[in-house]
Amino acid sequence: MQIEANVGTPRPITLQRFLTAVVLICVAPLLILAAVLAADRVRESRNETTQVAERLAKNAAAAVDQHVSARIGALQMLAGSSLADDPADWGTLRADAQLLRESFGGQVVFADTEGRMRFHTGVPPRSPLPPLPQPQGRSAAQIAIRTGEPAAGDVFLGPIVKKPLVALAAPGVRQGRVDFVVLNVVSAEDFMQPLNRVSLPTGWRVSLLDSGQALVARRESAGPDGQVDYSSAHTKVVLTQAPWSVVVEVPAGEIDGPLVRASILLTLTVLTTAVVAVAGGLLASQRLARAVQSVAGPVSLPARRTRIKEVIDLQQVLHAAAQDRELAVATRLERDRKHAEAMAQSVADLQIREGQLRGIFESATDAIITCDATHRIVMANPAAAQMFRTTVEGLVGLPLARLVPDRFRARHDNAMEAFARTGATSRTMGVVGANLRALRLDGEEFPIDAGISHVQHAGHELFTVIIRDITERRRAERDMRRYHVELARSQRELRHLMAAQVQVQEEERKRIARELHDDLQQSIAAILLDAGTAKELLTADRPVVEPLLLNVTKLANAVLTSTRRIVEDLRPQVLEVLGLPTALETLAAAFANRMKIECEAMHDDFVAGLQFDDLQANCLYRVAQEALNNVAKHAHAQHVCLTLVRQGESSVRLSITDDGVGMNEGARVNRRSFGLLGMEERARAAGGTLSVTSSRGAGTTITVVLPISDTVSTAGGPVRAADPQDA
Repeated sequence: MQIEANVGTPRPITLQRFLTAVVLICVAPLLILAAVLAADRVRESRNETTQVAERLAKNAAAAVDQHVSARIGALQMLAGSSLADDPADWGTLRADAQLLRESFGGQVVFADTEGRMRFHTGVPPRSPLPPLPQPQGRSAAQIAIRTGEPAAGDVFLGPIVKKPLVALAAPGVRQGRVDFVVLNVVSAEDFMQPLNRVSLPTGWRVSLLDSGQALVARRESAGPDGQVDYSSAHTKVVLTQAPWSVVVEVPAGEIDGPLVRASILLTLTVLTTAVVAVAGGLLASQRLARAVQSVAGPVSLPARRTRIKEVIDLQQVLHAAAQDRELAVATRLERDRKHAEAMAQSVADLQIREGQLRGIFESATDAIITCDATHRIVMANPAAAQMFRTTVEGLVGLPLARLVPDRFRARHDNAMEAFARTGATSRTMGVVGANLRALRLDGEEFPIDAGISHVQHAGHELFTVIIRDITERRRAERDMRRYHVELARSQRELRHLMAAQVQVQEEERKRIARELHDDLQQSIAAILLDAGTAKELLTADRPVVEPLLLNVTKLANAVLTSTRRIVEDLRPQVLEVLGLPTALETLAAAFANRMKIECEAMHDDFVAGLQFDDLQANCLYRVAQEALNNVAKHAHAQHVCLTLVRQGESSVRLSITDDGVGMNEGARVNRRSFGLLGMEERARAAGGTLSVTSSRGAGTTITVVLPISDTVSTAGGPVRAADPQDA
């Protein structure tokens, strides 16, 4: 079998060179592994050192926190002492402060919120005292005064001792306000005590810094020569009791020196192993190259034969490969034929789907526009042409921004670019509720809803926009909003009219009741007086005339009783004379006597001392009257209770509860139920609300809640109880 070399193929190399390169490639991962192991060892050692440094920093921070917490706790006890409230007791308070100073060291300062020192344990009593110093960073006194919480400040130079100091402050809070502040001013060197309690390796350094990174205290464990390089990364832990931080620094030589020596030793070991491996690989490649040459040369020469089994197998494989190649060629031809048939079927299916999509595209009522990556229109449907008042050909080639009003074009271009960068396939243009606008080619703007999709086809970007003209919908929404406004105005006017009607009705009832009381009742009373006088003066025909006079008297009494009842129904005198609670009790008693149904009225002491205005008293009385009428007509109740009590700070509640048959939801919402509607409108006119709670077989409760009017007054203040003697 003859094998021809392809023109333009790379220049062949010998097998020996190829195998040598393979050996080198195989050894390369070993070298890389050695470098990775060395780097990993360096990183692991650094992590171990960092962990040790973090533990030391946390221990030091905990020790400093405990040191600060103990002092703040003592300051809080001193600030909570009642001795601080009276200047006469400040001498005793100073003695307590001296005890705190002896226990914790430093000096104790008692100052007001203006920064004036009242006493200083390091200065004799009644000596002139400077104002509190103002550090460059955090001021413990100012923070405690402002927040009402204990605070720790930054390092500052003491005005009296003239050395770096640190202040811890506790506010004196009285009735929710800071009246003074107590400070413990200590030397910055005092914070060496918690740092000295930390076991520090040789050459390491731990520092305590304030919130401005100024040094408060520092402890070093120097090496034998006393010279340490702290150029490596440090470990920092923030305190919980103060806005300070503890920093632990590790000498650079302690980390890098041992690591460098270990890395060099590991590298030399790996390089030696690699050299040995390469030498062995070269010897093996030479022998293998001679064996392969025996496959390429004439097999009849005994000198060219080899004892390598793989080479012998290769000769057999080459012969079998030639046969397999002929079979593979025949199989590939058959596969190509089937693939061509499948491609033809796919093309037919694609044409059908394209026709379907074309039909949808052409018949869609919404505008559909497709543009390329430069945002120029490449395709549009007839609905788009009709929407923008042009032809399809007139749209193709235009920039998409031409269909956007000038003031929106810059924002539109930015939005398109941002959408392309997101990689999303589709989204709604704009945001929910945004007023999207489009521009017809004749210059008319109109509102739209739009959605956009983004695809890549054959290496090209395509954007498809679906646009819907919502001009008519916006017009309908505006009309609907206008109708709602007009309806609300009409409802308000109707409520005002009904309130006025109720007021007029009450005034008319009052007028009729007054006329019946002042005119008709007086006339009837005069008739009774005259009939009595005639009866006394009667002499002749007494048996005949006396029955007539008795009948006149009986009729006059009946008319007088009816007139009084009508007057009470129209305008109950007890409501004006004795007030609403007594009027409700009278109403309940009359209802019980007339209907033979147990009825009681109750009120609390607060309501008993109220004098309601006419509108509120009429509202509550008429609601109770109408509710009792409903009970008499429909409830079949055995017991009714009227309860008038205070609700909250500025309203009263009237509840009418019966144990009758109740009502269902349909009866409550019946528009012909004018009794309930009238009660509800009365409550609204008086500025209150009415609610009905009922169900079949469980009775009914009608509740009215009214705000207490500004004109209502009480005894000794804005509310005055009705005096029965006023009648």
